[in-house]
Amino acid sequence: MIKLTKIVKNKNDFTIHLEVDGKPESKRITPQTVINYNLLKPKTLTEEDYRGIQKDNIKERFYNRALTYINYKPRTTSEVRTYLSDKTDQTVVDGVIAKLIDNHFLDDDKYVKEFIAEEKSYKLIGPKKLKAKLFNKGLSNVLINKHLKNYTKATQESKIKQFLTKETRNSIKKPYIKAKQSIKRKLHTKGFDLAVIDSVINEHELAIKDCIDERMLLKKELENPRYFYKTDHEKQKVKRKLLNKGYDYELLIELLD
Repeated sequence: MIKLTKIVKNKNDFTIHLEVDGKPESKRITPQTVINYNLLKPKTLTEEDYRGIQKDNIKERFYNRALTYINYKPRTTSEVRTYLSDKTDQTVVDGVIAKLIDNHFLDDDKYVKEFIAEEKSYKLIGPKKLKAKLFNKGLSNVLINKHLKNYTKATQESKIKQFLTKETRNSIKKPYIKAKQSIKRKLHTKGFDLAVIDSVINEHELAIKDCIDERMLLKKELENPRYFYKTDHEKQKVKRKLLNKGYDYELLIELLD
């Protein structure tokens, strides 16, 4: 026979005092378990109640832990599952996940939509990097692609143009070819499509070149003793080195001769 003899309110939970086959026992349980099993006053419990209370209490404790995890910042279903999986068994995890979804604390569709909108609004980030970040959060390609459709080519072009405007506010201390490669690499790393990057950079070629005094940069290079030469062979080596650094061929010929 199992008797609930006393229930004590703690700061965040309750302690129930039981007699199990004549032996005293106490357990700390969650407020929700108290409600679920109507443990408000002394009474006799069945074996089924006793087992149910223990299972329900475990589930509610991990549900509360998951809520704390989610309240810190929005999470995906996969992130919460990973967080809980090394702390309890799969049955408890599945129950907690189901309850979180039912109570609208987990909604992967909403998460993807809001994540893309926020990242797109406040960061220099393209669709490919967004997709990778969301995939790493355990979200499906189908769900990601559904919302990435809103990240149009026009949106990419607008973001890249904003970036180029900032990059060309001040002088650029690189030859045009290297500057172009550097800009292209940076934008590709941020997840923008290469075809869109090339198109916008080509449109802004003159704006980029206007920020570069390649003649002055090359003259400074030629003042460096490492580029001094005496023979025609040494001159050709200097030319190759400076071509590899991105300097214009015709300008090199002019200043070397």
